[in-house]
Amino acid sequence: MENNNITEITDCERLVMLVIWDASEDLSMQEICTECNQRFDKNWTTQTASTFLARLRQRNYLSMKRNGRTFYYTPLVTKQAYIENYMPQLLKLLGISRENILSSNWLD
Repeated sequence: MENNNITEITDCERLVMLVIWDASEDLSMQEICTECNQRFDKNWTTQTASTFLARLRQRNYLSMKRNGRTFYYTPLVTKQAYIENYMPQLLKLLGISRENILSSNWLD
């Protein structure tokens, strides 16, 4: 997916994507829910995870495939593409210019 097609996602959706991006294989909803709960100290039910996954599918961040009775989720947006799209927005929000980053003065 091209960077200009990447839409913003919520903080909770970003946590779901971090779990999916860091996985070495496609994950089921239960696996995603369990990992989010453990890794980010959440107490989500599978219904909560299902809601986030549905939103991410609607925004074309994920695809879903069925294997038997279980659905598995695959990222359509790479972590790198998301960062490249999100970073300029974050820097603007923080008031950090490209020139400040290049001169290493932005932490002063």
